[in-house]
Amino acid sequence: MKARTINAPVLAVVTALAGPAAAAIPITITHQGRLFDAAGQPIDDTLDVVFALYEAVDAPVPIWSEVHTITFDHGYFSVDLGELAPVDKPVLDGTARYLGITVGNDPEMVPRARVASVPYALQASNVSGDITPSSISIGGQLVIDSSGLWVGEPVGLQGAPGPSGPPGPAGPMGPAGLPGEPGPPGAQGIAGPPGPPGVVSSTSVSGAGLDPRSSLQFLAAPATVSVTAPGQRIVVVSNKALGTDESPADQLLLWICSQQIAPLKEITPEGTGVYSLRLPANTSISMGLSAVLLLPPGQYNVGLCGKTVSLFWTNNDYSYTSAVVTME
Repeated sequence: MKARTINAPVLAVVTALAGPAAAAIPITITHQGRLFDAAGQPIDDTLDVVFALYEAVDAPVPIWSEVHTITFDHGYFSVDLGELAPVDKPVLDGTARYLGITVGNDPEMVPRARVASVPYALQASNVSGDITPSSISIGGQLVIDSSGLWVGEPVGLQGAPGPSGPPGPAGPMGPAGLPGEPGPPGAQGIAGPPGPPGVVSSTSVSGAGLDPRSSLQFLAAPATVSVTAPGQRIVVVSNKALGTDESPADQLLLWICSQQIAPLKEITPEGTGVYSLRLPANTSISMGLSAVLLLPPGQYNVGLCGKTVSLFWTNNDYSYTSAVVTME
């Protein structure tokens, strides 16, 4: 799986409290964000994601974790942590916690995100219903005692409004909104520069081939290639084991040749060959040539060809021919 990143994660406490039953209602933490792949593209997929809380940024073992199967929409997602494993007071006890996220088979993302103070409001969930303090003091002065009686100043319970204080700090960022509708397709850009030359096709063949004779013929088994566009080149390498028996042989001429197919034409030497090759009696060696051919579009046989006036090139063996068609 490719490496991924999550952008702009958001944590927010979600509670649902109602009167005395508030303590029995599960408490969850909403986590929202957007997932991108290694190329910076948003993910559209359904993946298993492990969320874990750690006591330290480098702690090896989490103190809480659960797995969610999330369907990402253009990378966006939202999940309620604590639906499967409760996020209770031993997990969030007021000390620093760090959130680790693992997507699919990827390693856990780094660095871990420090959990902000908002989730610790879980411990103040009682203020959504009845307030049940033992007493209330203001500025160190008791105003309501443990029996619920007012014991503060009997007058001036509400004074005149004081001057406005300085602006408070900005609150935490809210959850990201849903993605908008895609815009219309943009105009097509100009064509880029041509790419580098590349291989169009390649082939290789091995076989016995033919013995040298007085007429020009393929001595190595030829490879069949197709030139599909002007400017394509054929790189040919062809070898054959040639030899003699009890008599020496000479006057062997070799070329790389081509032969057009459909309609079938004569074998044609390409470029300069090698001439007057000779061997002593009872000898066999591998002989070969290579060439780069520029031919018009069509289908061709290519390989090592040759001819001789000597009758003693009789100890011959297998051959090998490879051909690669490339752009010019």
